[in-house]
Amino acid sequence: MVKRHLLRISAPASWPIERKTKVWVTRPNCGAHKLENCMPLNTILTEKLKYARTSAEAKKILNGKELLVNKKAATDLKQQVGFLDVLEIPKTKEQYRMVFNRNGQLVLSKISSDEAGLRVCRVMNKRTIKNKKTQLNLDDGTNLLADKDNYALGDSIVMELPDRKAKSLLKLEKGAIVYLTGGKNIGTVGKIEEIMPGTGTKKSMITVKSSKETFQTRRDYAFVIGKDKPVINLE
Repeated sequence: MVKRHLLRISAPASWPIERKTKVWVTRPNCGAHKLENCMPLNTILTEKLKYARTSAEAKKILNGKELLVNKKAATDLKQQVGFLDVLEIPKTKEQYRMVFNRNGQLVLSKISSDEAGLRVCRVMNKRTIKNKKTQLNLDDGTNLLADKDNYALGDSIVMELPDRKAKSLLKLEKGAIVYLTGGKNIGTVGKIEEIMPGTGTKKSMITVKSSKETFQTRRDYAFVIGKDKPVINLE
């Protein structure tokens, strides 16, 4: 039980769930997302969307293939739904994207059917492979082969779902529109005004201008979501 479940009181602070009503909560499968950056489908169906009262009812929904994650039918109660993943319920014509609110909690943000066909992925690592192609390792645990090495760590790629075709490249640079995934300004959308390289143990910082203020934060909190304007709605 300990391996399959998680004590509610020990669940990540990013999970907006009741802590004292029950002892256990479903632990998501291991995958691309860190525990604090994702939630299991069972918890989403029973506690967030409230389409099921029990795990058994949630399982029936999944067995009927009535729920899609990134345009693919989901059947595992413990499947991760992580940051920027798209969740759809075709029967009710509902589409959601998993995002952080300003309190650092994971929430399902309603989106349009057009937006549900897009996912923005961040380049986490890259390496040169056979035939001088570049393999990009993305934040959702997938890889992408590129003929040209015009990608840098921290850049974002707009992907079309479900075939995961690269639609456009968003550079992490001055003027880029970013969504902050950490720090006291988590959940904020703003424009990069300046990028300051790190020195020694000091992290690289950026200056961001939001609709309310201008502030500095760590560069690795910045997730690029657009050039002149966001390609997806996160607010």
